[in-house]
Amino acid sequence: MKRDSKQEKIYKLFIKHLEENVIREKRSWRIKVSNLDSAIQFWKKLSYADKKRLVSSTRWNHYPAQNWTYHSKKPYGEAVGNLVRSSIVFNPRDRDILMKNSQGVFAVYAFDEAEAREKMKLSKRLFNSPDKRVKLRAIEYSSTSVIRSNLGNAIDRGDYETVHKMVSKIGIINCYKQFIPSKLGKSPPLSWYTRTAVSLATRSEVAHLDSEIENCCDTWIVAYLLKKMPAQKALFYMNNMDKGRVISDIIRKKLENV
Repeated sequence: MKRDSKQEKIYKLFIKHLEENVIREKRSWRIKVSNLDSAIQFWKKLSYADKKRLVSSTRWNHYPAQNWTYHSKKPYGEAVGNLVRSSIVFNPRDRDILMKNSQGVFAVYAFDEAEAREKMKLSKRLFNSPDKRVKLRAIEYSSTSVIRSNLGNAIDRGDYETVHKMVSKIGIINCYKQFIPSKLGKSPPLSWYTRTAVSLATRSEVAHLDSEIENCCDTWIVAYLLKKMPAQKALFYMNNMDKGRVISDIIRKKLENV
């Protein structure tokens, strides 16, 4: 996708200014950075439009907030952080620009400095950010309804870190149905969530998986399905007793109560 030429220009001017003014020194295990206020000097000379262009550049996505190697190609995250914390958030108009337009590392620092209502607005705007740091912060401050409506897409993508954050935020009890599979492969994706979902489900919610039992290698899923199954039907699955003690015990107890 072609980048906006004016936005590219201001981004490159900002980076060039930092290259010429920010001092970076190699100190054993870390990099010492000084003269960070030079970023503030550059910012104050910008027009409203250029400030908006700078913070909204997608080039800030995945840009490191801190640097540990001297030869990094993206070494100015600390300068951005200092700019946000020491200047932008104290100017109402600049703060508004940041909260409404920031991307990437600018958005990371915006979240850190934002008040409650600002965090919620940032979350709504940046929920699908390609920058995982930003996305995880957006999830943290999003409502249960927003998370539930987006959880399915994260599951389909196999985005485990995002799924874990979402479930941790709203609780598995509020979203278990989204982890009930339509079919059971030999190794279900997101296995822990699938097992937990099947264990929490009602019989009617997982009855469609009965036909999958014979080919399922996940002992716990088979056990949960058999446990929910009517005793009379469990008779047809006696040949699964060799899949482990848990399964054989469940089938035995079922038969004892026929």
